Amino acid sequence: MKTFKELIQVENISTDVNILVIGRTGQGKSALVNSLIELGEEIVREGSTTDSCTQTPQSYTYPNIIPGVNVTIIDSPGLQDAQNQEYKHIQEMKNECHEISLALYCMKMTDKRLINDDKVAMQKLHQAFGQKFWERVVFVLTFANDDRLKKWDKDRDEDDRNEELSLEDRMIKRLKGRVQHRKDKLNAFVNDLLQLQHTSKQSQDAIQKTKFEVLPAGYYDPDHDDIPRGVNWQRDLIAFCCNTLKHKHRLSKLKLNKKIALAIIIDNRGEIKVENEEKILNDEAAALKKAFENLEFAVLYFNSLSSESIATLLEAISEVNHSHLSMIALVFLSKGKTAELYDADDVAVPYSALFRHFERSPIPVIFFFDSLCDDKKKKDDSKIDFHLPLHICPQNSLVLAATYNSASSPVLKEFTEKLGHTSVQKCFETICANNNSTTVKSIWHDTLGNYSFIVKSTYDRIETFEQKLEVYHSIWYFIRCKTIDNLGDNVEELMSIVHKERAIQIAATVSGIILSKGLVATGVVLVPLTFGGSLTLSALGVAVGFGTCGAALASVIRNKKRLKKAQEIISLDQQISLIINEDANEYYQMMMQLAPHVSESSVIGAAATIRGATAGTVPEAENTVETAALAVHTTGRIAGMTGASLAVTIPIDICSIAYHSYHIHKAKNDPLEKAKITVKPEQIIHNQVEALFKGTCHAINEVEHEVQSKKNILKDAEYGYEIHVPVKENKKLAVTVRTIFSGPFVYPDGYTLVSAVYDITMPKLPQPATIKLEHCVEEFDQTRSDLSFAVGSVDLKEKKIIFEKVDQEFNGSIQQKSSCLLCILYRRAIYMQDKSTVKYVAQCFYERKYKNFWTLNIAFTKLLYVNFKQTQYTCRYGLQGSYYPFVFDSSMLSLDLTCFKDTKEFSGWIVSPNDSEEMPDTISMQTIDTVELRERSAQVLRKSFPSISLYVYIFNEETAADTINELFKVGGTNLSINISRHKE
Repeated sequence: MKTFKELIQVENISTDVNILVIGRTGQGKSALVNSLIELGEEIVREGSTTDSCTQTPQSYTYPNIIPGVNVTIIDSPGLQDAQNQEYKHIQEMKNECHEISLALYCMKMTDKRLINDDKVAMQKLHQAFGQKFWERVVFVLTFANDDRLKKWDKDRDEDDRNEELSLEDRMIKRLKGRVQHRKDKLNAFVNDLLQLQHTSKQSQDAIQKTKFEVLPAGYYDPDHDDIPRGVNWQRDLIAFCCNTLKHKHRLSKLKLNKKIALAIIIDNRGEIKVENEEKILNDEAAALKKAFENLEFAVLYFNSLSSESIATLLEAISEVNHSHLSMIALVFLSKGKTAELYDADDVAVPYSALFRHFERSPIPVIFFFDSLCDDKKKKDDSKIDFHLPLHICPQNSLVLAATYNSASSPVLKEFTEKLGHTSVQKCFETICANNNSTTVKSIWHDTLGNYSFIVKSTYDRIETFEQKLEVYHSIWYFIRCKTIDNLGDNVEELMSIVHKERAIQIAATVSGIILSKGLVATGVVLVPLTFGGSLTLSALGVAVGFGTCGAALASVIRNKKRLKKAQEIISLDQQISLIINEDANEYYQMMMQLAPHVSESSVIGAAATIRGATAGTVPEAENTVETAALAVHTTGRIAGMTGASLAVTIPIDICSIAYHSYHIHKAKNDPLEKAKITVKPEQIIHNQVEALFKGTCHAINEVEHEVQSKKNILKDAEYGYEIHVPVKENKKLAVTVRTIFSGPFVYPDGYTLVSAVYDITMPKLPQPATIKLEHCVEEFDQTRSDLSFAVGSVDLKEKKIIFEKVDQEFNGSIQQKSSCLLCILYRRAIYMQDKSTVKYVAQCFYERKYKNFWTLNIAFTKLLYVNFKQTQYTCRYGLQGSYYPFVFDSSMLSLDLTCFKDTKEFSGWIVSPNDSEEMPDTISMQTIDTVELRERSAQVLRKSFPSISLYVYIFNEETAADTINELFKVGGTNLSINISRHKE
């Protein structure tokens, strides 16, 4: 690679270079790789024009071609080969080279026209990699040495037969003309082809701007290279690659594999053991789950779901943004009297009830149904009616269904072993061929058409976790809303139990009783039997170990249809909540390893807790009723949790709600206890539902403070609050402050949020607490008529938190006697006339990519300490840079980002837009002002704030100063940003 070495030094390239070589079978890919390696021999085996000699992607790396720079050439299998393996090859390409600098698309120069195979191959690449991929493509016309340049071609050459040219000059002219002719044809062909993949005019316009470069390539062996001697095609090609990498793509790379696959396992037959609060799956389910995890699937395992829960789960999955997913796998393990699928209550679940949620799935869906026929009256499998007609299977799916009456499932075992080793179609076909006998039957259907392959992904684990958690949160939010609706609709039904059931029935304490297949009473709550034990209820700070729910009470709830349905949804909610919290914990551990510079306090937020169920129930901590209530309300930090924005609250079950409501009800009728009770029993249910909804907000911190007479000032400057709580001598109180970044907030017209939102939980106080909150409005005097405190109330029907301003003059503090949702609002003048006094800040974070090469992320936020904490969290391993406060110009009220739009070269420096992200022309003040108005919690990780991303590169150490000698002035504001060398 002597030419690569020379030109990399000429261009001052200091990053690794990854070049992917692609194309149809027999188009000279391997020969081109041999040419680029420049050893003058066949290093990569070359095949015939019809057979693909490269069966899997092969990487050839020249380490340290110059100090710190590796060059890798990846040879790929041919597309449109006789084996019909394109989708497998493309998946393998993603895994072998998940980041590329350029893609060289090989086409024979001697093929004078484009054929349908080219069209199909390009369509498949576009479907797999998207539009950004084509911006990295350079077309290479291989076998140019075989194109007879001595002979005039009337279709491609100008008539030069009468021109006085030497043979070599004539051949050079014809070569350039033929390359240009192919370039014109290719640009028209590819742009027209890609335009068909997009329906919007905006996307069509973007594709039309793509201009493809086309270069010729001969043969690495000079004895067989007939290209004119005046053309050094090898050097020209490598020089073009190096120049394009530096000046067009700014040394960046394109990630090919940005999607994840989702697997949902519904296990309605497996037994789960509970040892030391750890839930241990049965061998079959554990092996299946492990197989999916080994293939880097995001796996959601659910145990013992009812038909109602299954329908809710699948409806939630169908609502997910599928752009994050490459495929979905749904596995249903069942046990029943017939070959049908059964839920946890032994009710048959029709195949059509599952399929209807995926009728219009934009991505492939793999279904696997495995059913144990456990009818003792049947002696063999031949008597089982087993039908799965093709016409009910959804489009874009692969379906395998099996039933058996043996001790274990042979189909499940084979499915687990073969998963990922061949195409899914071949896997299903083989399984059905091997598993049709007197003890097992299987059938499969294909409505997908193209071969589907499951290939293990190898891309960034942190990014994978972020994607997984966003998908999980989307599913979880839908389920949580169902939990809230079901609890809210059943308040009267629950209270009828509290009022009518005999005390002995409710107060019975039988710990560990089985209420259904999936729930076991363990202490305060019904613990869902889910996998993993790293995040059990005791780790969440919940008191366990004493019984609360008796068999009689469980029986009452089971026999009430509406309550039973509500409990089933709660069980589903509990299971997915625990999964999210376990993955959030693991994500946090990885983050802390990668970002040791970020302090733990800046990333750890609130615990995902069972909170709010009895908030304000009792004012003192000395009576039996409060002791019972606190067991439900316990809150605290989870060790190693990455913030409430990742972790989620876990709902308590209906048995526990009824049990504690009963004790409150009983205490109210006791003269000795009555004076200590401040709420009605039904308030417990209402508080629980409100707490579950508030748990959908994007919180970044939650702390429980212990308050006593000499320690009654709660102050946290990092999260922007100060609370003075009056406490009697020798008394203690618990006050919880949850700092919320975003949620479904509604403000009065004309008002803007200028603080964080604080969910303050405290008992009802005889004397009010004084509360001060940080805000980002310039205070010219002590009072301002345009500032107001606002108190929020929860609208469960509309799933909103409605804020109403407090009718008092703003003087920096407010007094409250009980729990509240609190914030500060600012009333703007008409936007075009607003001489804004709201303070904003540009926060800069550097992420080192290579030596002297950084990604600079600039987030634009309101000037609040809370926002500093949030950006520290979202910039996962971006090293903290500088902060630039600013205000908007009242004539524009937007950030004009023109200064960042184009690549700029300074003395030894290059600054350019990050081409993997869209750079907006402007960011409006309103966009920054409304960032906290987030309806759902799916976007919980990156891009919490409006931001831009730049590449910052020092290409000449000798001339580059530590700081660029020119400020980047952002129009519409008084903001100027200085870019400096970031020293690790």
